[in-house]
Amino acid sequence: MTQAAASAPTRPALLPYALASAALCGLGLAGASQTGEPRAALFGAAAATASALCALPALALGAPHGTSGILAGFVAGFFARMVAVAAGLMSLVALYRGEVSEAVAFGQQAIADTANLWISTIVSSFVVRAQIDRSEIEQARALLAGTGLTGELPPTWPHNLVRHARGCLHAAAGDHPAAVDDLLEAGSLAERWGIRNPAIVPWRSDAALSLSARGDRQRARQLCAEEVGLARTWGAARAVGIALRAAGVVEGGSRGIELLSEAAGVLRQAPALLELARALTDLGAALRRSGSRAQAREHLREGLDIAHGQGGVALADRARDELVIAGGRPRRDALRGRDALTPSELRVAQLAASGQTNRQIAQALFVTQRTVENHLTSSYAKLGISSRPDLAAALDRG
Repeated sequence: MTQAAASAPTRPALLPYALASAALCGLGLAGASQTGEPRAALFGAAAATASALCALPALALGAPHGTSGILAGFVAGFFARMVAVAAGLMSLVALYRGEVSEAVAFGQQAIADTANLWISTIVSSFVVRAQIDRSEIEQARALLAGTGLTGELPPTWPHNLVRHARGCLHAAAGDHPAAVDDLLEAGSLAERWGIRNPAIVPWRSDAALSLSARGDRQRARQLCAEEVGLARTWGAARAVGIALRAAGVVEGGSRGIELLSEAAGVLRQAPALLELARALTDLGAALRRSGSRAQAREHLREGLDIAHGQGGVALADRARDELVIAGGRPRRDALRGRDALTPSELRVAQLAASGQTNRQIAQALFVTQRTVENHLTSSYAKLGISSRPDLAAALDRG
């Protein structure tokens, strides 16, 4: 992402934020994804950071007389942007981990906390991708429409992230021609800027799936081969697994099963559970079509359980349908537990579990204390607990 920040069009005032975001993305994805910290601790740390940033503008009040108002305004604006960047960054971390409810909640907070169009545009791309996984197609469309991101987009890096996310949204809605248009254009711009790492934007594999759905398997195979090669060069397990999964789906047959098996094996080594569930579901579906129904059920059950646990409603629905066709009996969706929480309830519960008071949570999320109390009351009922000290354990249990 550093390459992207350096090659972004002219907005010098945003350069510090772009570089900070680029650096923090690397730290966040490497650190937060690998440590295995409990969810409450991980997201609580981000909340504490955001709360600290919110308090810093008060320091400006100690400036010499006559300058305090100007300085306080400047510092408040600066740190408001940093709070939004922190929330946006946690949205990206959650998205890469496959924690889609957290990705939506943090992303919505970041968008609400800033008037900076570049920050809100970048974060909107994270939220749209997470909403696709939550089967919230109409909400994703409304977000794009509400932020003026449905028409022609300028050739900037923030808008290219949206262009990619919008292509994925078209594909999820079944509009593969529109998906191919957006995804190939996103790829063309990324290539022009020298951004070839599929860990940043896997446009080739996403475009390949839509091309294959349209019947252009030759072009789809070509894009998959390119992405597999690039992903192996960069070496990130998540990117390699995503590329192999797409290649397996496009290839089909016995070779497709081999590629999907390899994808699942690679993704077991990556902190990307929803991508693993995707590979397992596609593998199970391929095995079911080949006649290996018992083996298919094994992979589909695991894929369904993981997708359900991650809040990946769209994938869980598909895995459940495939499992029924394969002769399995899927479990019912949970009406209780962490997966039953809305993104807003989950965000409040995580902050409360990290030790934040209701007043601090309300300040961090820019809501009333009464709203916080209502979310906690609903969360307690869904989690089957009666007190605040039980929150951390209940959230980690799922």
